[in-house]
Amino acid sequence: MKKRGKVKKRIVKKKIPKGKRILAKAIFIKKTGQGYLFCFEKRKAKETNYAGFWSFPQGHKEKGEKIENTLVREMQEELNIKVTSFRRLGVFHDKDPTSKKHYEQHVFLCLEWAGEIKETQEQEMLAWLSLSDTKSLNLPDVDKRIILKLIEN
Repeated sequence: MKKRGKVKKRIVKKKIPKGKRILAKAIFIKKTGQGYLFCFEKRKAKETNYAGFWSFPQGHKEKGEKIENTLVREMQEELNIKVTSFRRLGVFHDKDPTSKKHYEQHVFLCLEWAGEIKETQEQEMLAWLSLSDTKSLNLPDVDKRIILKLIEN
């Protein structure tokens, strides 16, 4: 005979490995006569994370900093612009194939910004590309998942 008792719900939480890094990632979209273009940066081969990959612009969160402030600060450093309006798209988790470190990436759709997006010393190259153009690029898995989410919405 089986005993009847209280049934405990088992809550499974996704474990984030120790030492994870937190990034703010920005999606910039430009409408043209041929469709929509997205801003991508080619990371330098000497970078400590995602070295040599193409990626949406991103930057590290500093200790004690709000992630929204990270977005604004990093885009000023990375692209020489000031993001003035944005919408959160979600949080993605990823393991960088180059450094093997775990990253929590907070992704934002940047709606408005002041200044002109241009290359800085922070990246090897910038490009405005259609999503179909990205098929031939070396993108990290996390950016591929973000693109799928953009297509779904």
